[in-house]
Amino acid sequence: MSAYLRARRHLAALRKGALNGTAKKSGGILKGYWLYLMSELQWDAEKSNYSLEELGTSKAELEALRARCAKAAAKRYLSLLRKGAPGARWSYYSLRTEMELGGFSAEAIGTSEAELRGFRARYYIG
Repeated sequence: MSAYLRARRHLAALRKGALNGTAKKSGGILKGYWLYLMSELQWDAEKSNYSLEELGTSKAELEALRARCAKAAAKRYLSLLRKGAPGARWSYYSLRTEMELGGFSAEAIGTSEAELRGFRARYYIG
């Protein structure tokens, strides 16, 4: 498959995941998956010598997708923490990473700093 077609496929997956808040991989659009897609899209764009515009996107859209994917992943981690799912420490740190990558506050995903501090105490996170 050509780098151009791979880049278009990655862009479509990012758009689908960002708009739906889900992806086929890992039960949701989690950090590792959307970062992988974003990285591969940028790599394939460079490799194919096509501009982002020629691939049907722009830097502005990629920034918006990054923010939406980060928010969707953060909501997923928040849900896992609230359910008490295994791997709470990993979910907590991943949630904080997504908030940083997406540039949003706890309130933007339907929680508060107080609830997040509560998770630290509840799950013995240092």
